[in-house]
Amino acid sequence: MVGVRGDRFDPPGADRTLRFPVAVLRESGEIPPAVFVLHPKRLSLIGDVWSPGGPLSPAQIQEHAQRLATDHHVDPNPRRNTELLERLELARQSVHQVCSDLSEASRLEQSVPPTAEWLLDNEYIIESTPATFS
Repeated sequence: MVGVRGDRFDPPGADRTLRFPVAVLRESGEIPPAVFVLHPKRLSLIGDVWSPGGPLSPAQIQEHAQRLATDHHVDPNPRRNTELLERLELARQSVHQVCSDLSEASRLEQSVPPTAEWLLDNEYIIESTPATFS
């Protein structure tokens, strides 16, 4: 197993500096090395947002929606609140960060699961969605 240390804040084109060592390592033996990139610890962009910890069943989704609807009150004098737009932007940034990491893995010839490929193929949709609501 071989580790290559990378950093999201490297100058543009830094991933190209990894291509040569990775190519040499892959050619050096019969068993291809496992290549990985370590990133510095990142702060969560989204912060403390409630998460169920896993996928919800249809019944749980319905129950949660009913609970939200019951707790929701419409303000007769609404004020412009940008909290939801800010959370949407943070989520978009988080997806962008994940897509950058997946792209880097792909450039290093690491296999990515079909769900990751879907995310990479459709990132432009996710990127454009917050602008729709702004």
